[in-house]
Amino acid sequence: MTRYGKLLAYFSGTVATALLGAASVVPSSPAFAACVGPGAPDNAQTKCVTAIHVPGNPLTSFDISWVNPNRAEYYLADRSNKGITIIDTHNLKFKRTIGGFKGIVLK
Repeated sequence: MTRYGKLLAYFSGTVATALLGAASVVPSSPAFAACVGPGAPDNAQTKCVTAIHVPGNPLTSFDISWVNPNRAEYYLADRSNKGITIIDTHNLKFKRTIGGFKGIVLK
């Protein structure tokens, strides 16, 4: 398989679902909300699948993220909740937050 073919297969599977679903990860009261409001995509380049409720502090600061297609999980370095937030990319649902991190430290 060519390099292009591998990339195409990789990005057309679980990764695409995770990126589309996680692009709209918002801390709101309903479990699934419409894709509107601050941070919602407003152009044709991104398709908002659903909003996923993340319990805890409002998501105002985050860092890198990563998708594990074998486990169907999206990992987000969530500074607001001082942990790693894990989203189930197969069912587009919040799984858990692994806490114990420092979060934002202002000096």
